[in-house]
Amino acid sequence: LYLDNKVFVSLANGELMVYQRDAGSFWDPQNAHMLCLGSPGNPVTKMVQVAGKLWCGCQNRILVINTATLCQEHMIQIGQDSNRCVTSMVSSSLGVWIAMQSSAQVKLYHAGTYENLAEVDVAPAVHKMLAGSDAIIRQHKAACLRITALLACKDLLWIGTSAGVVLTLSVPHVT
Repeated sequence: LYLDNKVFVSLANGELMVYQRDAGSFWDPQNAHMLCLGSPGNPVTKMVQVAGKLWCGCQNRILVINTATLCQEHMIQIGQDSNRCVTSMVSSSLGVWIAMQSSAQVKLYHAGTYENLAEVDVAPAVHKMLAGSDAIIRQHKAACLRITALLACKDLLWIGTSAGVVLTLSVPHVT
């Protein structure tokens, strides 16, 4: 991820490498910074720029990194199950939408206060869209339903699901 004249690279061993350069200069790989945010079994799975900070999904937590100091400023616990990691994360104005592994819920957090503002379960809408399908197909898709992709565009949150159904949700105005 490129942010503030730096490139942030998540490694499989849980480290976050930060490469930087001076304006108009070459990249300096010899003086890269290394931040240990996770572990080999629990690396950073998603990164997104939010209000000038770097939000890193690591296990069931979000680590908020100040990109100027490269220090962790905050940690948000997303769920109780540490075996479920952050699989999708997008920023929309002052809100951040987050989906967890094997989950049909998307959660909205405030970019400044880190408060959980909303949780949306997509299962009822997906089941409604699949109502015309064969019972066995509905059963199978319902049993393994999860969110596979998120995209915030204009005033809509696009939600891709493992059932092959794409949903849109109006993004609430966050202040």
